[in-house]
Amino acid sequence: MPNGVAVIDSIGGDTLERSFQTVKKTGKIVSISGIPNGRFAKENGLSPFKKLLFSLASSKLTKLEKKHHVQYTFLFMKHSGEQLTLLTKLLESEIIKPVIDKAFYLR
Repeated sequence: MPNGVAVIDSIGGDTLERSFQTVKKTGKIVSISGIPNGRFAKENGLSPFKKLLFSLASSKLTKLEKKHHVQYTFLFMKHSGEQLTLLTKLLESEIIKPVIDKAFYLR
């Protein structure tokens, strides 16, 4: 798998952890299935206690961030027609170009 500048993870677990090896230095990993980290708590105005809990729970991911010189971000998903419209525009204008690794045909 070629190295890229970003990974969008929707699986979590081992797949998320392997993503750190596929992103170029200073790249970004965004996960909707991983663990929130301390940065997520801070950016979302959560309590210091939750920041501490998220920091502890995501310590393995923080170590991988430092080791591979990338940034990990947890994205809390919510329903948003506005965001889907923006995403559609970005895809249609090819500002975002998805890379398809494998295709599975269903019968």
